[in-house]
Amino acid sequence: FALPKLSEFAHRVSLATRRAGGFSEEQLDVLRSSAKPLAAAMEIQVNRLITENPLAVYLGLHPAQRVLAGAIKPGDVERILSAIWFSDLRGYTDLSQATEPGKLIEWLNGYFDTISTPIINHGGEILKYMGDAVLAIFPVADGGASEAAKQALAAAQAAKSALAEMNERRQSESLPPMRHGIALHIGEVEYGNVGANRRLDFTVIGPAVNKASRIEGLCKTTGRDLLLSADFAQLIAGTKSIGEFSLKGIDQPEQVFIPD
Repeated sequence: FALPKLSEFAHRVSLATRRAGGFSEEQLDVLRSSAKPLAAAMEIQVNRLITENPLAVYLGLHPAQRVLAGAIKPGDVERILSAIWFSDLRGYTDLSQATEPGKLIEWLNGYFDTISTPIINHGGEILKYMGDAVLAIFPVADGGASEAAKQALAAAQAAKSALAEMNERRQSESLPPMRHGIALHIGEVEYGNVGANRRLDFTVIGPAVNKASRIEGLCKTTGRDLLLSADFAQLIAGTKSIGEFSLKGIDQPEQVFIPD
């Protein structure tokens, strides 16, 4: 039967019973008298879904849930241990100058979709698309740091395979390939709201994020598409050092690894 209409949305409910002969008249009276409270309860849930779905698309599922729970103040952050993914397209500047804007956005969306699916499928949270760059995290949970690192690496390897398949299709269409570099690091980050009262960003900040960004910058100079920090590599079996590098803004040189 139809529930009372409390807003622009109309709700209906279907009920069944195993009772021989169906619902009694007394039970039907109870159900009818419950229609208005049930409509109000459904309205609350529908409104939450309407709010949560766009928030999850723009912020990610966990940040959306945090915001809906009331985490909306600047500086409302928590310190968490997380594997960090930082990736960037190679040759994006040249590509953007040689490509019509509408076509470039189409290619970017295709690229982001290609690498985002592995991140999400392996438990990652995509926090930012920054031009052609991606910042994502794999929070350390019950499985510990090793499990978070394992999932981040699996996502990076799956993204590599997916990008190769995408480039095969692009080649068949006489389109230039899209290449990227990925850096994986692990460390403590400040996770939550950063910004001003009128405009907040739900993200991660801290030295660990900076280090991931700097290591990703080495992908171009080393010719590698995936680099691991020393802290990350020690959690993964089968890695190989490619040397020690100075990172801009970081005092100590960093030993950088690749999957072996």
